[in-house]
Amino acid sequence: MAAKSAEKQLRKAVIAALKAAGLPVSKDENFFPRIELTEVTESGSIDKGDDVRELGFVVEAISRANYDEASDLCDTAEATLVGQGTVTMPDFKSVDIYKELGTEINEVGDADILIIRRRTQYRANISQDNQ
Repeated sequence: MAAKSAEKQLRKAVIAALKAAGLPVSKDENFFPRIELTEVTESGSIDKGDDVRELGFVVEAISRANYDEASDLCDTAEATLVGQGTVTMPDFKSVDIYKELGTEINEVGDADILIIRRRTQYRANISQDNQ
């Protein structure tokens, strides 16, 4: 049985986990502080049975206040997501998420407001439930 795409389900599951942890998840560019989930990608299967998928995604912690606020959001997101079983998805029996890379971006927004972005790339290995 060919593995089905997990991209949409992963996006929903990660957002649900972040919200359940009390994080301010939003796409509203005028809402601060906030967490955004971006760049969800899916590779082909990584096993011979075509049941395991590797997906990637980026979580951005965005603050207008200061670095510490963005950093705290980033730390909470990481503690919420990293590990096995932290995120569950229908039709998939195992979700294992690990941190790949963290970066910091400082930008100047409208009216010369400093915006701090902490971006963290994650990888998720997901096993399809064939039962």
